Amino acid sequence: MNVASRVYFAHPICIYASLEEAVQLQRIHGRFPKAEVVNPAENPGGLQDPEATMNHYYRLLESCNLVVFTRLYGKITSGVGKEVNRALGRGMSVYELRGRRFIRRQRRVKFVSRDATVRLYERWLRSRGRAYQEFF
Repeated sequence: MNVASRVYFAHPICIYASLEEAVQLQRIHGRFPKAEVVNPAENPGGLQDPEATMNHYYRLLESCNLVVFTRLYGKITSGVGKEVNRALGRGMSVYELRGRRFIRRQRRVKFVSRDATVRLYERWLRSRGRAYQEFF
């Protein structure tokens, strides 16, 4: 499992540029020390349309050979779920980062709707004293 040249990090947009993201990235680098980690937070492309944004992220994902994903409040958000299922459909290795553990996932995942995802983002942001912002 430690052999990976490029790892795509699928995680909820509300986590971007947070302490949680930094900790998760540190764990990914620790598990795959020789891999380049492709973080979509660093490649936003200035996109505002959800479909165009996902297409941009799919291109990034497809340039990798392994995916690591995280949940938000125990749920797989809509964009992350789409990325995970796309990776699995392409035969890529997929791992869920849960705490400090990396759990191999080989079956398609179920994920919440876009509306439910937005509600989770709002909850997460409120819990940190931040106002909701439109992501796209």
